Amino acid sequence: MEQADRFVDFIEITATFVKPENTQRISPDPKDDMFLACAATGKCDFLITGDRKDLLDLGTYKQTKIIKPSQFFEILKQENI
Repeated sequence: MEQADRFVDFIEITATFVKPENTQRISPDPKDDMFLACAATGKCDFLITGDRKDLLDLGTYKQTKIIKPSQFFEILKQENI
């Protein structure tokens, strides 16, 4: 539980809320396009998803790597977060 609490604290401290200016048709699933637009607007390093069918198949969008939660946790471990 301590790790989960630290992770939530980390997200709360570092999160930036964005509102995308426009949403283009990028993903095969149009419902995913808003997440890609938010990632691009926020210049995110990562978009974390379990959506194997569409988002993960894209791999990247602009400067954002699209990864699974397990991959993100490995990155956090390497950074000692």
